[in-house]
Amino acid sequence: SRYVRALKPRGSGRMSAKRKLPVAITIEDSFKPNLEQLPAIDDIASIKLTPVGKDDAEPDVIENKPGKAGSVRVYKYLLDLYGGVVTRQAAYLGCAIYAEHTEDAHKNPGKHGNIDRLFKIIETGEALNGEVVKAEEAKEEAKADA
Repeated sequence: SRYVRALKPRGSGRMSAKRKLPVAITIEDSFKPNLEQLPAIDDIASIKLTPVGKDDAEPDVIENKPGKAGSVRVYKYLLDLYGGVVTRQAAYLGCAIYAEHTEDAHKNPGKHGNIDRLFKIIETGEALNGEVVKAEEAKEEAKADA
């Protein structure tokens, strides 16, 4: 896919000893085998995304629920790999992971909002900060709001 070809190595190759690296995956032509390679997200309630430099902006939220859990898994992987930020490079990788859904999103703008968000990052270069909300934290917030 054109998204796999666009991926380039990043950085100097040096990594902090404190940074836990995500698992390496092999990009397949189908979303399902790509998704199966990503780490589980059972302990995650949602992911909040805000434009870099605009921390006061209302975040986009991807909830870990049926129909969206795959996107939470993809975005969590990207955030782990790219230091908590969905960069243009991360967006290319995300599009490659989504595989056939990426092509469908091209043909049907608005149908796949989480992929459309990646397209926007690729087009504009405007990265997004990500915040992973653990299920425990979400429960505590809900209790506090009650």
